[in-house]
Amino acid sequence: MLSHILKKFLGAANNPAGSTAPQPVAAAADPYVYLDDIQPGPTYRAQTYLATGEDRQVLVDLRAKVGANRNYTPGRTHPQAVTATNALAYDLGGQPEALARYAELRHAMGWGFSLTTRKDSKHLDAIPDAVRVLLSAYGNRHGISAQMPTTWDDLRAAVKILGGHDVDIVLYCLPVERYSKRSISLDPTLGTLATQFDAVTYIAALERQDAKVRATVLERWAISPITKAPDFLPFLMKQGHESTITLRKNAAALLPLHDPAAVTALAQEMLAAKKATARLFAVEALGAVGSPAALKALDAHKQVEKSQSVFTSLELSVGVSKAEAPVPAVESGYIDASGAHVQLPPDVALVDDGSSPLDNSFAARFDALEAKIRKDVEARYATSIAYWEKKGKTYNKPQKGIVEPLGPGWMAVLNAPVPADPAERTIYPPRVPYRYSDMVNPIIEATLDQIPLRRVIDLAFQNGRSLSAVLECRSDPFCNYVQDAISGGRVSLAQVAKIAKEDGAGYIKHVIANARGHYGTRSIIPGTWQIAASHLPLVIGALPPRGTDLRTAQRALAIIADFPSLPADLVQPLLFVAIDDRARLRDPAQKLLTDVPGIDDQLIMILADKRQAVRANAARFLADRGATAALPALVKRLKGEKSELARADLISAVARLGGDAALYLGRDALMKEAKTFVGKLPDAKLSWLDQSTAPRLQWADGSAADPVILDAWLRLALKLKSPLGSPLFGLYLDQMTPDSVAAVSDWVLSSWISYDIDRPIGPEARATAEARAKRDVASKSSWMAYVGYSVEEITEIYLRNMASSYPNSGADSKGILALTHRATPSTAGPMIARYLKQHGKRVSQAKALVETLYGMGTQDAVQVLVATATRFKQRTVRELAEKLVVELAEERGWTQDELADRSVPTGGFEDDGTMLLEVGEEAKPYVARLASDLSVKLLNPQGKEVKTIPAGKDSNTKEAKSLLSAAKKTIKTAQTQQQARLYDAMVSSRVWDRQTWQDDLTHHPIMQRLIARVIWRGLDDKGELITGLRLTPEGEILDAAGDDVDMTAIAKIDVAHTANLPEQDRQAWRDHLTDFEVKPLFAQVSRPVRGLTDPQKNDTRLTDREGWMMTTFKLRTAAKKAGYDRAPIGDGGGFDAYRKEFRGSQIWADLYFTGSYVSEDDIPAAIKHMQFTRMNDGGGARALTLSKVPPLLLSEVWNDLHEIAKSGAFDADWESKGLY
Repeated sequence: MLSHILKKFLGAANNPAGSTAPQPVAAAADPYVYLDDIQPGPTYRAQTYLATGEDRQVLVDLRAKVGANRNYTPGRTHPQAVTATNALAYDLGGQPEALARYAELRHAMGWGFSLTTRKDSKHLDAIPDAVRVLLSAYGNRHGISAQMPTTWDDLRAAVKILGGHDVDIVLYCLPVERYSKRSISLDPTLGTLATQFDAVTYIAALERQDAKVRATVLERWAISPITKAPDFLPFLMKQGHESTITLRKNAAALLPLHDPAAVTALAQEMLAAKKATARLFAVEALGAVGSPAALKALDAHKQVEKSQSVFTSLELSVGVSKAEAPVPAVESGYIDASGAHVQLPPDVALVDDGSSPLDNSFAARFDALEAKIRKDVEARYATSIAYWEKKGKTYNKPQKGIVEPLGPGWMAVLNAPVPADPAERTIYPPRVPYRYSDMVNPIIEATLDQIPLRRVIDLAFQNGRSLSAVLECRSDPFCNYVQDAISGGRVSLAQVAKIAKEDGAGYIKHVIANARGHYGTRSIIPGTWQIAASHLPLVIGALPPRGTDLRTAQRALAIIADFPSLPADLVQPLLFVAIDDRARLRDPAQKLLTDVPGIDDQLIMILADKRQAVRANAARFLADRGATAALPALVKRLKGEKSELARADLISAVARLGGDAALYLGRDALMKEAKTFVGKLPDAKLSWLDQSTAPRLQWADGSAADPVILDAWLRLALKLKSPLGSPLFGLYLDQMTPDSVAAVSDWVLSSWISYDIDRPIGPEARATAEARAKRDVASKSSWMAYVGYSVEEITEIYLRNMASSYPNSGADSKGILALTHRATPSTAGPMIARYLKQHGKRVSQAKALVETLYGMGTQDAVQVLVATATRFKQRTVRELAEKLVVELAEERGWTQDELADRSVPTGGFEDDGTMLLEVGEEAKPYVARLASDLSVKLLNPQGKEVKTIPAGKDSNTKEAKSLLSAAKKTIKTAQTQQQARLYDAMVSSRVWDRQTWQDDLTHHPIMQRLIARVIWRGLDDKGELITGLRLTPEGEILDAAGDDVDMTAIAKIDVAHTANLPEQDRQAWRDHLTDFEVKPLFAQVSRPVRGLTDPQKNDTRLTDREGWMMTTFKLRTAAKKAGYDRAPIGDGGGFDAYRKEFRGSQIWADLYFTGSYVSEDDIPAAIKHMQFTRMNDGGGARALTLSKVPPLLLSEVWNDLHEIAKSGAFDADWESKGLY
């Protein structure tokens, strides 16, 4: 029986092949009509063959005429006919023979598909070509409707006709390729791929594949119902016998989806396997089950297991499972690792007294908002009805929106208790369009202090809202209030969790186990431990070996870090994680276990594990813990260690614990080791590095080291893959002269950066671009060739793309940066800073350099690290820098601010601002002196100022010029960074102890000259103002009148501002700056103080410059001058705000305007408002009410708004002129 579509274009009777009878005239939208473009006749013949199977010769002819013509693209000339042809595949229900012939026709025509297989799609070669062509026709329905839908049975029958089998359909859809997701999208009412085939078919498809493909498929099928089928479990267990680690890992990750008893039974059988890897797989599977039967099997197997790696896993798995025993019987809280009882915060009395505190004055606060909403509704209706009438439509007439009173509705919600039974809840907040929420929420939030706290919490949980949502939501006033109540100590998180249960809120466990919160937050809520303390099994289940999701495990570790002290039940699970091969899990676990007693013996046992990474991690951790008792075990293990990775950490652990490492670090030992490394370790990823250009390392006695030493260390660093390197490199480099080490470090750093940022230019690049252009024109394989671009034009386009691309990547060789930690500070810091500024979007490389800065630890490096942590735009790079700054400060026992103060580079200048330079062969003493404006004055031996150092080729002159040049660069960088830091200190009201201020700032050659341009406040120990003060270039400290200040009476010091100075002091300081001819480092007393009126305090926006028009370019220039950068780009490539970060206060100030696109055109733009939000890691921060913004910061930003607005003028018609 023919499809209705075939009947349409063939008619009631079919003309046989070769007939001279008149043929029906094909319509433009009929299938195959485009074939007549090649020669007359093929259209009808193809239609006939599809319908009847007659004239099979048409396949041969089509293959010769159409299939061979690769430039034939009917989609451009007959799009409707091509669409009709594609739709046929979905409309051949009940006709598998016709469906098979359809595939043969597509195959013969040779277009609309590709049979080329890439490296990651070789599994497709096993599928017959015609079958692949047929399956490719079902990639996407694109809204196709069919009267006789093709069913799965039709498809399977057609595949068999074409010589294929069911397994070929599964093979075709295996999720193997990274950027290709092949699927078969038949009518969804007919079922999906997952419901059509049993587990046997899927297993048959997978067993045809190699281990790499199986590993990929299992990872991507993690949530597929296929992997949950009981028949699939034996296949998963079978993967435990494979040698590929990733395959075993991905198979293990799917075991929790199956019946624990079935997993236990199969794993017990597997314990008898000959291969240690298989037994290890079984042990971890049983440990993950953790049932009594599984633990019994593990305990029994401990008596017979001979493999150390399996035995180690047995010990740890049993320990993890036992840790899931019930929490000891304590009234509340938990028992920590020291045996102490840590109690939860006590509950406070929370009772809803049933009061109705709000009256009509509350409802009246919504009047202005309601008026605005009505005005907006009228305007939108007028626009819509005008457009409707203009188009002459007679249907779907626009309707005017109804604005219901907001005040009475909200008053009813807030004045009544929330019924405990959800079925009795009949009063809900009025609905308001989201665009007005920033205007509604402040009114509600300003009123909630009058409402019983218990009622507010109940309102947050009403409608079944989850605990996660209440703790993370940023757009709901009740949730915001509850979050503030928790952070303010008015109620504990544990008590809120209890109320959540009472109110029927769901997903309490998600607070612990979710990889990310419902609202995109990446950090946990402080105090989460109060919930986790009662759900420790959930925490343990999120960690390896139970948990298999990396993000969930990271969240669990963050929650553990939130505990006041480590729960005893988490020690063993953390020990398992502490030897994990993933640094993102291993490092925080080790940090949590640093001071926990009683685990050194287990770590010593782990030194015998067969996995090199595990041995290395255990050795490093023992050294971090200062476990001197482990020295004999480390030395013993080192004697038989053959792995380069483990050997490096073992040697460094011995040295760090006070052992004798000379045996491994002597010249002969290092040469022998180097030759071994060069013979064993690959260097293919360093083929770009020309070692013949490297400076020569020199032994400590000054003799030249064999180049094989550097070659070996580069190979080892490459293998370790970490820019942080290993402590072993420090021991290695200590054997060489500092100067030669610095030269080599400089060479490695500059070589790596140069390779990474190299751009193709010159004749070779032009030749490549021209060849591609000629190939495009010849084959019409690009859109440029289709639209008629010439070879020359296409060549230029390719050249522009090549010039802006990065053909190389240093990411694969980032490990060699571990050898740059001793690079010359004055050159390495600026070099990395330039890279981060110009190429910071290369995230992997940027992170590697941030870690390198941490490893360097010099003043120049730390300053770049601090600047990256505070002002770098790319979030993940900035967060890494923030983390490393915190760690560096903790290592040195300082605060982060103290670290930044004490790591400001001096540029080589002494405390008095001078630097001695020896010039010429006679080493004549020239002096570089820092002026008060940070310019450098050069004095010759006679004390006379000169412009430059005299020319000379001797080493003294070269070094002097190099030092002077580096010093000037350092000053320039430091001035920019420190000016920004001091401004942020003013806005965030940072306070110094007087002695710290004097030690860190007044004696530093650069900072001394910068702070001389800043007005300070001297405070007593209670923070009350004693006097204003300023440091002079001569080192004196004066008040506004120019008199000396007695510093002994001052306890603390902060940066002065108009907002924290009396008016008379402000004017006195303005006169002082004028009299002493001081150019302020930034505005302190020249700007007015802008404060809030009472009505403005509950607003979230500064709107007094709304409607000030200018062009986008003028706005951009004014905003950047005031320190604002473009806010994140939204969907569609547009943005509507400029942002200024105040890291010290953790606040963003966002200047909203009518928007622009990237890249920008100079179009009209109007300022809308200024808004403040808390800086957060999820991107969903709520707008702050203006009363919550620090007054000094508010005044600064408000002044910014007024100064930016001066670039334009107010336009009453601004709303119709902006972009949106």
